[in-house]
Amino acid sequence: MGLGGAPCTYCGCVAETMLHVMRDCPMVMPIWLKVVHISVRSVFFSSTAEQWIKFNLGNDVGWRFRGSDGEWLGRFTKHIGYGTTYVAELWGVLEGLRQARRLNFNKVELCVDSMVVVKHITSKEKSSLAGRSHVEHIRRLMNLEWEVVVHHSY
Repeated sequence: MGLGGAPCTYCGCVAETMLHVMRDCPMVMPIWLKVVHISVRSVFFSSTAEQWIKFNLGNDVGWRFRGSDGEWLGRFTKHIGYGTTYVAELWGVLEGLRQARRLNFNKVELCVDSMVVVKHITSKEKSSLAGRSHVEHIRRLMNLEWEVVVHHSY
């Protein structure tokens, strides 16, 4: 697929734009309908691809909770607004721990894809000013009467 004015190599009937490649091509549409939740499709239709990606990466944090055998226990999302990636990662950890606490989990394995966040929440050194209050709150939560193990994951 070469993006531009040429017809789509799969359906041949439309210029191969970014929107066509991501959503409108008959080869992609079934996947798109499964991946994009119905509640946000209207945002996608009224946004550019850049706005859509920014909307999905910049506004929300979410967690999926699974048991030790991989069984589904639940999920949650929270709108956090815009900020740096570092602060968004911290928000995700903080909200995940809060939710795990609300659900009365007493053993939590926390997988975080930011090595910087893992380092800051597991060490005693001061973090950057931008996320310091989040880090301190996370550390307080981790020191409560429960077992929290933190891993770096990609």
